Amino acid sequence: MLRNLTALTVLAPTLWMISAQALGLGDIELRSRLNQRFLATIPVLSAEPEDLESLTV
Repeated sequence: MLRNLTALTVLAPTLWMISAQALGLGDIELRSRLNQRFLATIPVLSAEPEDLESLTV
C-alpha cells in the first residue's frame, strides 16, 4: 500500500508537467506614460492555432 502511494506521489506531478504548454512571447511594447492608464502589447511569436482559439487576456 505504501509503495503504491509513493509511486502515485512521484508520478502525478510528472504527468501534470507533461501536459503543460507554453506560448512564445515577444518583447513588451509599452504605449503609455507615467500616470496614464497602462497600455502595452506583447506579440505571440509561436503558438498552435488551437492555443490561439482558447487564449484569453
